[in-house]
Amino acid sequence: MTKTVLIIEDDETQRIMLETFLRRQMNLECYKAENGRVAKKLLAKHNDKIEIVITDIGMPIMNGLEILK
Repeated sequence: MTKTVLIIEDDETQRIMLETFLRRQMNLECYKAENGRVAKKLLAKHNDKIEIVITDIGMPIMNGLEILK
């Protein structure tokens, strides 16, 4: 069974690079969010699927620690 990860990263290049690595090397399904607001919506919608969260700590709108609370 494929694991599913949520990547929360405000830097688009970093977000794409991490997603590419996780899909190709780790065979993970990925959801991506560019900020905490988008991440909260994805978590609410796909809570039954998302098993891993990788987040940037320093982001505008809502930082990574606020999201994990």
